[in-house]
Amino acid sequence: MATFEKVGFVETHLELNLDTRKAPSLPWKSFLDTAIILPRRPYAKFWRRVLREPERSHFEAALRPTVETGRLVYRDTIAYLSTVKPG
Repeated sequence: MATFEKVGFVETHLELNLDTRKAPSLPWKSFLDTAIILPRRPYAKFWRRVLREPERSHFEAALRPTVETGRLVYRDTIAYLSTVKPG
């Protein structure tokens, strides 16, 4: 917060939300068809773009049991910052 004060901001408020939630168990195909928030692209399409074989196979072998047995945990971290710079 001192950094914001040094450059002239006052009344600084920072709110941090850390959320975890357990995902339901899903068939692997259904999980792959799930859209990632940004960009709105299914996991399968995204992974085909960024991973090559054998990385995709290795990734699937590691993640698939977690997805299909309902042990996957989603973690969301969001920070909200508001401040005023007099003017």
